[in-house]
Amino acid sequence: MVAAAVSVVDTRTFAVRHVMLPNGSTGVRGIASSPDGKSVYVTHTMGRYQLPTTQLERGWMNTAALSVFDGATGAYVNTVLLDDVDRGGANPWGVAVTADGRTLVVAHAGTCELSLIDRAALHDRLAKAAKGESASGIVKSAEDVPNDLAFLVSIRRRVLAGGNGPRGVLLSGRTAVTALYFEDAVSLFNLDDPAARAQVVPLGPKPDLSRDRARRGEMLYNDGSMCFQQWQSCASCHPDGRVDGLNWDLLNDGMGNPKQTRSELYNHVTPPTMITGIRKDMHACNAAGLIHIQFVTRPEEDVYCFDAYVEKMKPVPSPYLVNGKLSARAAVPPGEVRGVPHAREEGARRRTPLDRPQALRRGRGRGHGDGPQVRHADARRVLAHGPLPLRRPSPHDGGSPDDLQPQRQTRRDLQAHPRADQGPRRIRAVALTRFFAVLADVTKPWDGKISTTDRAFGSQTVHLVRC
Repeated sequence: MVAAAVSVVDTRTFAVRHVMLPNGSTGVRGIASSPDGKSVYVTHTMGRYQLPTTQLERGWMNTAALSVFDGATGAYVNTVLLDDVDRGGANPWGVAVTADGRTLVVAHAGTCELSLIDRAALHDRLAKAAKGESASGIVKSAEDVPNDLAFLVSIRRRVLAGGNGPRGVLLSGRTAVTALYFEDAVSLFNLDDPAARAQVVPLGPKPDLSRDRARRGEMLYNDGSMCFQQWQSCASCHPDGRVDGLNWDLLNDGMGNPKQTRSELYNHVTPPTMITGIRKDMHACNAAGLIHIQFVTRPEEDVYCFDAYVEKMKPVPSPYLVNGKLSARAAVPPGEVRGVPHAREEGARRRTPLDRPQALRRGRGRGHGDGPQVRHADARRVLAHGPLPLRRPSPHDGGSPDDLQPQRQTRRDLQAHPRADQGPRRIRAVALTRFFAVLADVTKPWDGKISTTDRAFGSQTVHLVRC
């Protein structure tokens, strides 16, 4: 099971417990409670990552969800879907309950809509499902509710929010006030008027997205309305351009081999893209994603806007930095690695835990952000202590190293490795250098200079980098 969790905090003792959402739940965005405090509502996306991404109909890949919790105990009650049978409600965001408790309002950031739900009828159906009674004409048990796209039929109304990117929702009496992220405006909607239309109130000059590719790219990245039947946007699997934590079985490299979602950060400087390197660069990856994941064809200009947005992404600094620098505890004095004297000093130990490749890889960063990481001081020089055992790389799915296929070579590869085009052995050697960021010829202490050499291991020639 892979899913987000809701943290329940006891405000008297500050004890914390984590309540798991249903399997595949990611992208938790909004939370609200009923006026009496008896119910708590959380909006999120539910990814059906157990299935190959062959289609989108009926929520095959992603569905919009609202999870209900008991406000008194913090216990999970159930999850209802906010989509329709043939039309998704991508990227639910803000949620609020009217002061009279009658209406539950959810903002769909991906489809630019509001869901207006009869709260009493919702809880009546949930209670019936818990008793094993027919609640919506389809489900007859509480376990079936998170898979029923018709559960809210006749008790929910979908209306246009009045602009692009509705996110935060505030209720003033029977009026819903919604923040429109890409409009620099808010919209007002009368919940009691069946014929009402949203009234947009600008907060400044209307942004001209045609003049800002990166901003328009961010809008398109979060836009589920351009997807086939509006089931998802790029942000459904890459919230804020990062990862949803799920293993998806995409069709660009065959079926039956699910792989982790990759972060978009720095994708433009690390070609090829996709976890198997199937796309030559970020632009090709973005163009293919529209066709094979959102099942649409878009103008080439939209792809360039996606590119501009990804290129503008900035890493999140590690929370362990102090004023942007290493803390005194993390700043290991020069010549030491976790208290081990430098190898070049007289009387230095010959072996350390960092001699093992696995420990070396773990030692490359300790920060929890995705920016510059906290590194062990001079960790690379510990390689001078003795030779490292050469370990064959393993595939992402845990299979045999013999199953690895040479990755597609790019112009950048050929420039970095001039002989990379001289046969499969050289291609395999280039692939090995990607798995081992630091490999050294350790017959003598490192002199501080970067150098390369070839070593024969059986029938293979391996390109070693000394740095």
